[in-house]
Amino acid sequence: MRYLRVTAFLAAFLVCGGAGARVREWRVEDWKALCLSMSGIDFEASPGCIQPRELRPDENVALKLDWEPGSPEDYTATGTPRVWVPLAAYQHKSFLFLVDGDPSTSTGDMFKTLGIKYYGYPFYFDFGEPLYIGRIRFYPRQEGKDELGYYKDYYMKGFMIKVSDGFTFREGRPVWSELVGRPENDESIVDLRFSPRLVRFVKITNMRNDPFELAEVEFYGSGFSLESFYLSQVIDLGRRANFGKVSWEVSRWRRVGEELVEAPDADVSVKVEGRSGLDPTPIVYYARGDTVEITEEEWESQPSQRGSKVEDRENWSPWYVLKPGETFPTSGPRRYFQFRIHISGKLTETAKVGDFVLEYSTPLLADRVLGEISVKGQPRPSGGIAEVVPGREDTFVYCVKANFTSPSQRGFDCIEIETGTKPKFVRLELGGEEVEPEYIEGQDFLRVEFPEHRIDIRNNVPLKVEFQSSVMTYAKEFRGYVLDTQAQELPQIIEPGDADPDVGTNCLKVNLARNFIGNVLPKFDVSPAVCDAENREVSFSYAVTQMDPLSSARVRIRIYDITGRLVKEFDEGRRKNGLYEERWDCRDGEGNLVPPGVYICTISVETQNKTFRRSRSVVVVY
Repeated sequence: MRYLRVTAFLAAFLVCGGAGARVREWRVEDWKALCLSMSGIDFEASPGCIQPRELRPDENVALKLDWEPGSPEDYTATGTPRVWVPLAAYQHKSFLFLVDGDPSTSTGDMFKTLGIKYYGYPFYFDFGEPLYIGRIRFYPRQEGKDELGYYKDYYMKGFMIKVSDGFTFREGRPVWSELVGRPENDESIVDLRFSPRLVRFVKITNMRNDPFELAEVEFYGSGFSLESFYLSQVIDLGRRANFGKVSWEVSRWRRVGEELVEAPDADVSVKVEGRSGLDPTPIVYYARGDTVEITEEEWESQPSQRGSKVEDRENWSPWYVLKPGETFPTSGPRRYFQFRIHISGKLTETAKVGDFVLEYSTPLLADRVLGEISVKGQPRPSGGIAEVVPGREDTFVYCVKANFTSPSQRGFDCIEIETGTKPKFVRLELGGEEVEPEYIEGQDFLRVEFPEHRIDIRNNVPLKVEFQSSVMTYAKEFRGYVLDTQAQELPQIIEPGDADPDVGTNCLKVNLARNFIGNVLPKFDVSPAVCDAENREVSFSYAVTQMDPLSSARVRIRIYDITGRLVKEFDEGRRKNGLYEERWDCRDGEGNLVPPGVYICTISVETQNKTFRRSRSVVVVY
């Protein structure tokens, strides 16, 4: 029987098609319309894609940003460009006219009252992200006059400009450095040019008591945004669905003179994350006191009554890193999802992201499919979660119970369990009776098919799969899926829950026994213990456990004689979590049979922080 992994199984649906297929595609049609928030993103440069914003030396950056009035609540958070004057008399006024590109709008008479000293009055600008800025230009209205005189004469007679790169903060506030100080200024139009530098915050401070006005502040720079972010709105699929693979296209580009050329080797990273939920609001908002939940609109409109806002962990998953061509990770069928994209580039290198597609299928195979796992003979462990010795083969019982609410839910005739290590199938029970299924024991999965005993709304019986496997990591989750092999449907995730009243775990996780936590080398066995003329081969089996999935450890096996002389060494290289085996033919490093005697076999597993060792003895007799 041929086995198809889940990702390959999903890909096959689109190839098969057919009138009965219920696998659908959701794709981004309009990136700008779908956007909830962004920083440093250009929607216009490449239709159908997003890319980091590029600054050109002759373009006023201020006109490319979506400014908002008022100071940021959190200076360290990127996102929204802002402009404000932090003085009590002006805290409710909007100064967006300073960056609107219209030189006829200005501060007017705000700073022209006779008798008031305007020394030290500051204007703040936050680009929302660090940009390479090389020019700042500002001025009052250049045309017109009033009873006090010509507008163009009301320029700042002295000023200081400070900037902050947006990376350095002290107590949550930007750390400033002086860009230019001009206590005496006689230019109506101030046009400052300097070597491009990373700037996020700009503070222009008036340094004279004279009345003044500002009409426009312009910023000019060059290069692509170094850090760009895109957050989609919450997407509604209409009803709960099984999620399939997610994909998108990425191309990398480099600015060479006036040309933008495709450059696959460009040093640009693109990180895509997604989350899914059961309701349309991934954030929970509270009134003051954090006991009463309110709507987002109420929270935004009543600042004085605001409590905290937190992510809804009850109805929404955390953010998961997405990988193109792989399944969108969920905890079960979901109706809503959201995604975000982070592009990190260089001054002259960027990336374009487009063609974002998610496969999903409705209706579901069942309304819900619950599962729980236990060690055989221990259905109700004291801590509520099964515990095992790492690296040891144990027998597990995987219980599943489905709930159907509609005949349109087709049911399933196959289960697949992610075991992490190579499993051994033991038995299958359906409705308390053992049946003979077809099964596949993969390197890290178990697939069991029972087409003649299909589970659906008419035959909704509990299912139990018994198998043997080893656990290598703490809190190992035995994720499972049910499938319909007779139809082109996506697999449905088995959710942790009470699938069997006689089992008390209600989860799909298995923990390591507490006294083994942190032990990377829990197992090192030598067999046989005596090597004779008929059996001149010794087997070393060992387990490497509790390593980070991206890490590995250096493993060496050394054999010494009774005097401590090294006889043979096996350099196993770098090993990840898993069960391994090495064989010794009773020969030394030169290929000669070792003389009879007692030999000490040692293993060392060298991690980044610690080296673990174990020893065993073997007797050689001829």
